[in-house]
Amino acid sequence: MTDNEKELILPRPGDIIGGVRVLDTIAIGGMAIVYKVKHEELEVIRAIKFLKPGHTLESKQRLQTEAKISAHLHHSNIVQIYNVAVWNNNPYIEMEYIDGESMYDLLARRGHFPITVVIAMGIILSKALAFAHKQTITVYGKEYSGLVHRDIKPANILISSKGTLKLADFGIALPGSESIHTTDASVMGTGPYISPEQIDAEKLDCRSDIYSLGTVLYEMTTGEKTFPQKKMSELMRDKVHGRYIPASDIRRGIPKEMAEILTMCLQVHRTKRYRSADALHDALAAVLRAYTSDSAETLIAEYIQDDSIAGATHLSKTWAHKRQQVLRLMRIGIFSAIGLCLIVATVLVVMSQQQKKSKRGSQKISSMAAVSLQENHPSQEIVKRQDSIPHAPVAVVPIEPKKVSTLARGSEAFERHDYTKAAALLKDVFLLSPSAKTRLMLMWSLTTIGSLDQVADLIEHGPIADGAFVFCKGRSLLAKGKVLESIEQFSLSQHQKSLVVGVSELQRLSLLYESRATEQQFLKKPNRHNRIALFEVWQKYLRDYCTGAHTQTNECAEATRALSVASEQ
Repeated sequence: MTDNEKELILPRPGDIIGGVRVLDTIAIGGMAIVYKVKHEELEVIRAIKFLKPGHTLESKQRLQTEAKISAHLHHSNIVQIYNVAVWNNNPYIEMEYIDGESMYDLLARRGHFPITVVIAMGIILSKALAFAHKQTITVYGKEYSGLVHRDIKPANILISSKGTLKLADFGIALPGSESIHTTDASVMGTGPYISPEQIDAEKLDCRSDIYSLGTVLYEMTTGEKTFPQKKMSELMRDKVHGRYIPASDIRRGIPKEMAEILTMCLQVHRTKRYRSADALHDALAAVLRAYTSDSAETLIAEYIQDDSIAGATHLSKTWAHKRQQVLRLMRIGIFSAIGLCLIVATVLVVMSQQQKKSKRGSQKISSMAAVSLQENHPSQEIVKRQDSIPHAPVAVVPIEPKKVSTLARGSEAFERHDYTKAAALLKDVFLLSPSAKTRLMLMWSLTTIGSLDQVADLIEHGPIADGAFVFCKGRSLLAKGKVLESIEQFSLSQHQKSLVVGVSELQRLSLLYESRATEQQFLKKPNRHNRIALFEVWQKYLRDYCTGAHTQTNECAEATRALSVASEQ
């Protein structure tokens, strides 16, 4: 260990570094640690990136290179660099703070994204790359044309809480076609995402980044790495031979155009890939236009903000307000009951004392009115003094026999498929005791009777790993006009089990509504892809549920009509 490393000091919360105060640690990576800081003079939140203890001279140079390169890149989808300096013999970068998470973390939570969101993210990232690839920058006194990132991966893509994508970490970026720091034959980049030419140590150009972005888009689409091999030797062998599972084999319903884009990005020979990030951007934008008129930014923002709302402890304002009202009424009821019990107890004590005095004959009954408790004590008589002034009797609520709980009655109505009654009963239960099963029964009941606005409120309480939840979410999305997202949910719910609905019924309804949503998409965009999808899904419904005695159902007639309409157009 060198003397410099022995003297290395990392900042702690409260330390002042070049005009910023350290607040907390954001992330710890392989080479660096990132801290959240506040700029005292400007009163803004930023981030600073320090090298970890034990860094080499080359890693120090890489940090400085990242700062020099990023300082040239003024783009809304690239993390902005403000300053580079040294504190206690340790170099650091002051940069833009992103209030959100990395694509790596988002994929870990969600598994995969809706296809339209994948396309939208691809559009934004390809636009950022196109900008970087065109830049002419000066690094260490030398001018370079073009910039290759070389390390496109989920961990280097940041997403703000508002849904803004930011490309980060240009630490091993390659200005022009030559490396600034690498002098040996080492492979730069991250195994599952690097291009074949990076493995072969060839000269790189922008098409290397297009390959890496293709692996990220593949992972967003399927939830699986393009090359998941653990051993580096196997990973490299499969990369250079282009051996990976097609995305359509992992996830059903990927548009043909999107599958073709992924295939083109992942070509082994770069001459067969998109010639530029602009070309990739245009291909993705054309696919998105065929499905929605929403902008890429809008789709991502809605998806990220919906996801952030769906926390496990979140209560929507509507339901939270109702719950507070119910709890307030409960408190009033409890205090009233306690007061009533005290009145009853007092009356019983007084009457007991009067009976004892009457038996002993020691004195006459004092001037008061006795309260009748005949419902609870039929043998007890009313005792009154004839010349006394009548008093208003104290009302006492008789003790009722034990009732069946509201939850039990709601569950019973649910089992009878009386969903209107079940929804009314379970809604009150859920406000007081929001268990997962109660929420699932309530969501299914509301979905069945068509109260999809209330279903949307319940979805905001957080996701449940249950087929009924996924189906109800699909119905809610379809009601909002988000057809493609609903198709995805219906497709998923066909392969899941549920606590509250039988598997066969869930599968049938999921396929039915997937067919209906696909028909809506076809009528909206009557192109070849949507026509094929329409035929496939309705034919599957006919094959699975319209045989024998079931051919005369309304749903089978609907399927036949839909196929006929598609054939005529």
